[in-house]
Order: sequence, then C-alpha cells, then structure tokens
Amino acid sequence: FKDYVEKENPAKGEAVKEFDYGYCDPKVLNGYAIHDNMAKALDQIIAGKKDSKQALSDAEKKARQELDEAKKAFGK
Repeated sequence: FKDYVEKENPAKGEAVKEFDYGYCDPKVLNGYAIHDNMAKALDQIIAGKKDSKQALSDAEKKARQELDEAKKAFGK
C-alpha cells in the first residue's frame, strides 16, 4: 500500500507515515474483546462513572471472560 501511495496517490503520504505507529487489535482469538472493553473503560473514566483503577479492573475481567468464551466456543 505504501508503494501505491507514493506512486499513485502522494496526497495521502502523510497518513501512510503513521501506519507504523497506529493501533490494531491484538492478534489473538477475539482480540477485539480487549479493544472493546478498554474503550468502554475509557468512556466510564471520562464520564466520571468509575475511577481509572476500577474501570480498568472491570475491563480486564470482562475481556478475560470474553476471550475464554471464544476459546471454549472454538475449541482452542
């Protein structure tokens, strides 16, 4: 894709420079559970519904539960 941008669409070149630093979901079965629960925790912290320690602890527990359920469902 970087080659395409450099040759065909240089206007997007600045965005391509950030690809090496961008975020992606963890490469594990149902890795999105980690991302989703962390995002929910951040929302709760910003809204003042939970302090950071409690929100992150709850997110960790929920993500672990969802990861374990995915492993059980897919036999891994």
